Amino acid sequence: MAETLTSDNSVPAEVMESHETEIADSLRVGEELEAAHDQRLAGKYNSTEELEAAYLELQKKLGSQEDVQAEPEEASPSDWMSEAQRAIIESGQLSEEVVKQISEMDPLDVFKAMS
Repeated sequence: MAETLTSDNSVPAEVMESHETEIADSLRVGEELEAAHDQRLAGKYNSTEELEAAYLELQKKLGSQEDVQAEPEEASPSDWMSEAQRAIIESGQLSEEVVKQISEMDPLDVFKAMS
C-alpha cells in the first residue's frame, strides 16, 4: 500500500507577525531618515546661516582661483603622436613644435605613449 505524504508550507502566525513588525520598523526608520534629510537646506545644512557661510566661503575660493593664471593644457599623448606621424609622412621629419612638445614631456610618458 502506498503512503501519501503531505506538506504544510504555511508560515506560522508568530513568524509572520515578527516579519511584519521588522518591515514596519525598517519603514519607520527610513521615513524618519528621509524627513531629517528633507529638513536640511540643500540636503547638507541645518540652518540658513550655515548655508550662507558655506556660500561665502565658496565665493572666496572661486574668486581667488580667477586671480591665478591658468596653466597651459598639456597635449594628450594622442595629440602629439598624431602630429608627429603626420609630420613624418608629409616631410619625413618631425616639426619643431612636436620636438619641443616631446622634449618638455616626462620620458616615461613618451615611452608609455609609444608602447
